[in-house]
Amino acid sequence: MRKYFYIVTVALLVFAPFSGLKSQCASPINTIMNYNNGQDGNMFNVTAINNIFLDSVWCNFDAGTIQEVEIWWRSGTVVGNANAATGWTMIDSVVNLTSAGVNNFTHVPIWMNLYVPAGQTVGLYVTRAFVGSAGPYMRYTNGTGTAGNAYVTNADLSLSVAYGKDYPFGTSFNPRIWNGRLFYHCCPPPPAIQMAAAPTQLCSSDTFTYSVIPYAFAESYTWSAGGSGNIVGANNDSSSVQIVFNGNLVNDTVCVTLEDSCSSIDTCIAVTINPPTADAGPDTSICSTTYQLQGNNGLGAWSVVGGSGTFTNANAYDSEVAGLAPGVNTLRWSVGNANCDTVFDEVNITVNPIPVAQMILNDGCADNQITFVDNSYALGGNIIDWDWDVDGDGTFDYSTNQFQHTYTVPNVYLCTLITTANLGCKDTVIDSVFVYPNPVVDFSYDPDCEGSPMAFTDLTTISSGNLDTWEWQFGDGSSPSGAQDPAHVYPQDGLYVVTLTVTSDFGCAIILEDTVEVFSIPDVDFISPNVCSNDTAAYTDISVSTQGNLNYWEWDFGDGTPPLYTQNAEHEYSIHGTYNVKLLVGTDKGCTNIVVKPLDIYPVPVPYFTQNGECEEQTVRFKDSSVLDNMFSSTLVQWDWEFGDGKVASNERVGNFYQEPGPYILAHTPFSNHGCHTTVETEILIRPRPKAKILVMDDHVCAETPIRYRDETYFDYTYDTTGVIDWQWFFGDGNESNEQHPTNTFAKGGTYQASLIVETQYKCIDSIVRNAVVYHNPVADFVADTLEGCSPHCVTFIDKSQVAVDPDKLGYSWYFGDDDTGSDVNPTHCYSVEDGQDYYEFAVGLKVTTLEGCYDSTRLKENVVIYSNPIADFDLGAEVYSLLDPVVEITNYSEGGVNWLWHFGDSTSSTKRDPINHEYANSGRYQVSLYTESDYGCNAMLIKGVDIDYHQTLFVPKSFSPNADGINDYFEVKGEDLEFVRLWVYDRWGHEVFFGENENARWDGLYQGRVMQIGSYAYAVEYKQTNRIKEKIYGNFVISKAKDQ
Repeated sequence: MRKYFYIVTVALLVFAPFSGLKSQCASPINTIMNYNNGQDGNMFNVTAINNIFLDSVWCNFDAGTIQEVEIWWRSGTVVGNANAATGWTMIDSVVNLTSAGVNNFTHVPIWMNLYVPAGQTVGLYVTRAFVGSAGPYMRYTNGTGTAGNAYVTNADLSLSVAYGKDYPFGTSFNPRIWNGRLFYHCCPPPPAIQMAAAPTQLCSSDTFTYSVIPYAFAESYTWSAGGSGNIVGANNDSSSVQIVFNGNLVNDTVCVTLEDSCSSIDTCIAVTINPPTADAGPDTSICSTTYQLQGNNGLGAWSVVGGSGTFTNANAYDSEVAGLAPGVNTLRWSVGNANCDTVFDEVNITVNPIPVAQMILNDGCADNQITFVDNSYALGGNIIDWDWDVDGDGTFDYSTNQFQHTYTVPNVYLCTLITTANLGCKDTVIDSVFVYPNPVVDFSYDPDCEGSPMAFTDLTTISSGNLDTWEWQFGDGSSPSGAQDPAHVYPQDGLYVVTLTVTSDFGCAIILEDTVEVFSIPDVDFISPNVCSNDTAAYTDISVSTQGNLNYWEWDFGDGTPPLYTQNAEHEYSIHGTYNVKLLVGTDKGCTNIVVKPLDIYPVPVPYFTQNGECEEQTVRFKDSSVLDNMFSSTLVQWDWEFGDGKVASNERVGNFYQEPGPYILAHTPFSNHGCHTTVETEILIRPRPKAKILVMDDHVCAETPIRYRDETYFDYTYDTTGVIDWQWFFGDGNESNEQHPTNTFAKGGTYQASLIVETQYKCIDSIVRNAVVYHNPVADFVADTLEGCSPHCVTFIDKSQVAVDPDKLGYSWYFGDDDTGSDVNPTHCYSVEDGQDYYEFAVGLKVTTLEGCYDSTRLKENVVIYSNPIADFDLGAEVYSLLDPVVEITNYSEGGVNWLWHFGDSTSSTKRDPINHEYANSGRYQVSLYTESDYGCNAMLIKGVDIDYHQTLFVPKSFSPNADGINDYFEVKGEDLEFVRLWVYDRWGHEVFFGENENARWDGLYQGRVMQIGSYAYAVEYKQTNRIKEKIYGNFVISKAKDQ
């Protein structure tokens, strides 16, 4: 079949100008133009921030004509790729380029047109192509950092720090800054194509429209109609086309490519073209439950109409179906999609009865019957025929479902079973039958005597495989043996039938019988007494034989020595213990017997002793430490000692007093309870003993004063060249020393007995004592009856000093801390300090001295603290105030106080520090007192007087209105500081109408029970004020309004 491929490309009539795509560019990008170095070229990175095309470069060259300039590029960074051309591509070169001069831009006329996508990096290598030292050179600037790091960046790209380079790809100089200008243009990739119409499920011969959403900068659209489509129409810019598919392919692809002025993008759509009819394939009969379907290709699905079945892929036209049921299975293939009508076809698959061949058989041995059993079955039918080939020769041997067969030759046989079900379906199963060989049984034995092991040797062989088990029956009623080569002991002589059964590892077994003869043995015995080790033991044979004559003896003494072959024997044991002595006796019948009897060889003591002491004129003690094994209940019961100076002893522990130093021979003999003994002689050396002597260099001093002692010991160095090596001094006060000439300081007085023990390296010792007199030191101590108080304050110091002798004869020196001293036993000292806010501390010390000049000093653990009394001071502003303004202004000038108590003389008080103002209610002289107290409880008080003068007034009204309205109802005299007052009232005719005194000097306008008339009246007032004479005044007043009569 021919396939047609159609591609359409239509140029756009209207497109965006090129400059529109580049309008966002910030081209060019410049570096500095200020060289201080130069070489052949520069190598640097360009990293795109947006999609860009690199156009050209302008560089900094020396003046003159550059022979040739090359531009190279590579994908990725220049770092690590600067010294080899691998991976680099030369864009182009230009020759005979005229330089614009140093620090001027020289245009390199090479059009790079190098595309760099956003986020990617390329390396540029701009260089003059000249090997030599002649100019003009490319100029650049020494940089900082390292090549590859960003140097200059704009919105579109970044240039890195560069390498200076020798041409070509030679030595690198790092870091360098390229001097130049890079021109570029930006070209963003077109956006992803968005389909406006894209049908995917199609029918053959129908026309379908495909279109995209137009892109403003697109220059063309190119469509591909796949392998079975034909483009039959398109709009003016090709953004929409019509395609007809011929149906030759079911699965095809429609693609479109969009191109703008810079790049292109494409997309593809998978389509399915359904055929016009469905074909499920031919009907068939099979002997299987699975089948490979043969439907025609298309978008469809399989389904089960009748029977059963499971599809591997129900949408695949050639799916495999499994699980078909015996009999007819009807399957349907339906083809269609969203744009085409569904059509279907059916296929019948008949599954005949299916046999499943199976057999049951076991492996066996040659010449034994093996049973074969058919275990086959048929799905949907019955097994009707069996064909067996049991030996693999291609010929059927049996045609029944069960039988037995005997193989005569061991081998591996292939057994084939073919079963046939009704309707003729067959199945075959093949299995292996292993026929194993039988053992060829045989054995041998050596005739022997009763009670002796008779050895049997298996001689059985087998052609293949292995012998697995053996069973021996010895014919004497004993238990069988499973050993391959057993030994058996017959208790009595006679003839016995032996049976051997051997089985291979495949279970094949054969039996063999034979007869054996057993002879009688002699009765063996001997006698021998127990002895000590290293003594000779005698052995006497007393064996007898009831059959034959004794003609062989073999003695084994159990200690590894060679055997003896005499009838009687002697042997000496060097090591104690129990030995199993074995005697083997043989007869002329060749029968032997053995007896083993234990013989006890008693242990011998190994002499050993310990020595405690080795000095003359000191008891040297010896303790037996001999070693004796406790075997056979052996114990030491006796010890003999000879000391070498003519003296002996016989105890376990002994001692000897050697009078002279020198060598002596000690003989030591321990005895055991079995009479075993050994003597050892040992030379011992008795060492000389030192003669101790003490010299006291100085004593009769106070306690805590060092006293020197000197060792004056005498020593004879004849048998000890070292002499004294250890000195132990005990000074009688609990102190000790190991120095030869020590010094000791006694903490307390008294007579001390110092002892010296001198010792040599051999523990030879001597000792001596010597007295030293030490005077007692006093112990200064005292207490104070009080440790703090307010100035002035007296403290009594109570002596608590002690001394062991003459305590009443101590001398005292007191230091009171205020430059004053004393010598009394219990002095009282008074401290005074200035008033104010401070406190003062005084350190008090005491020194006591004995008649011998021994002394001790101490200080009071805590200082005596004397607190300053506060200063009470205040000002009342003035000494005299008027009762008209009785507020006294108080100013507190006190120092050192924290608590305050004011008494103002008028029964009032205050605890404020600054009460400021105090107002008096009455006149008089008042005593103002201030009591202040400090933090330490010290106080001060100050009293000052203030006078409040009297304000003496007298008021007599000019009228009153006794009308009981509560207002001005009384005529009364008022005044201040009145001691008494008397009031007389007269009418106009001089008649007395009222008299009152003090609080009763108050007229209510009544006379004889009635209110007086409105009018003028006269009064007389007699009064006296404090500190003034009695006075009398006269006047008139009126009753202005009276109560209704």
